[in-house]
Amino acid sequence: MTRLELSLEGGWVPPKGTLRRWTGLLRSRSPFATLLLMSTPRRIFWTKAEVVRSEMPVTIDVHVSGAGSGRVIFLGGSGWLQDYFAEELPEVPPAALVPSRLKAGSVHTLLSLEARPPARFQILALAASDVTEGPTGVWSPGADALAHLPVSLSTIFAAGRSGSVPVSRRSDPDAA
Repeated sequence: MTRLELSLEGGWVPPKGTLRRWTGLLRSRSPFATLLLMSTPRRIFWTKAEVVRSEMPVTIDVHVSGAGSGRVIFLGGSGWLQDYFAEELPEVPPAALVPSRLKAGSVHTLLSLEARPPARFQILALAASDVTEGPTGVWSPGADALAHLPVSLSTIFAAGRSGSVPVSRRSDPDAA
C-alpha cells in the first residue's frame, strides 16, 4: 500500500440557530480517495467520496430539533451520510477526536456522539494509486491495498458508492 501523509484541521464553528457544525479540511500532497463511515449499535453506513487532488472539505452538521433530538449529516467531498437521527443529543458538542495527522489505510474516528443511539463518525483515506476508479467515480481498493486493509470492511469495499450493513463482529471497523 502506498504511504500517504494526510492532515485534518478543523473545529466547531459558532452555532447558527439550531445548527451545530464541525468543519475541517483533509489535505495531502497527493490525490486520495476517502471512505466515510457512520457506525451505530445496529448498522454501519458508508459512502465513498470521489478521488480528490489534494484537499477535501469535511463537515458534520448537527440539526437540533425539539427536546434535544436531531439529524446529523456527515459530508466529505462528494460523499455524504444523512441516515442518523438521534435523541438526547448533548447540548455542547463533543471535541473532535481525530489526530491532525492521519495514516492512509487506517480507520480514524473523527467524532463519537453519545446520544440515543450512540454513533461514531469515521474516515479512511487511501492514495489514489491504490484504488481503481470507475467511470462514475466509484472506487474500490486494488488487490495490493486490500490485503493491508481491515478485513471487517471487505463487504463495504466490494459494494457501490454508499449503503449500510448490519453490525456484526465482521463488519465493525473497530474490530479489525
